[in-house]
Amino acid sequence: MDYPNLALIGFMASGKSTIGAALAARLEYPLIDLDQRIVAAAGCAIPSIFATEGEVGFRAREAAAAHEAAAEPRWIIACGGGIVHNAAALAHLAARGRVVWLRLGEDVLAQRIVADGPGRPMIDDHVEALTLTAVRRRVRELLDQRRPLYEAAGGLAVDLDGLDVPAAAEAILARLAAEACS
Repeated sequence: MDYPNLALIGFMASGKSTIGAALAARLEYPLIDLDQRIVAAAGCAIPSIFATEGEVGFRAREAAAAHEAAAEPRWIIACGGGIVHNAAALAHLAARGRVVWLRLGEDVLAQRIVADGPGRPMIDDHVEALTLTAVRRRVRELLDQRRPLYEAAGGLAVDLDGLDVPAAAEAILARLAAEACS
């Protein structure tokens, strides 16, 4: 089955890049990771961009990368977790493909973030220590802010709790196929 661009959105650590790579391999589409593209263009890591340009500067870079990525057909686009704060970028992605929201519970997200270690400004800059309790509290705060934005994005929401990467990719493809048949 041929799909347009698939733009993967979801909270940080939801697996957008990893599941994106599995979808790209399965569909034989190129994978564009917006965070990697931003880092390459800026010549520095995301925490450095946040430190020098703030979240506003990073979000501007993210919107530009999303517009550029959406210009090509049949790509898997792994978006950053906060792209939902930019309605114009989301609308652009949706106009040129299908937005897929990768949903996971806050406990799973917090565990993954702690396991990954530091390097996520929206967490690191708001917790004293990278403990499961502190990260879970921050994840809950951010999810409370972002959940309505993810819902408003109009994408296909796919619950991934308990699924490994291949099963998550299959669940997404099955939901897309079912949607195409209805």
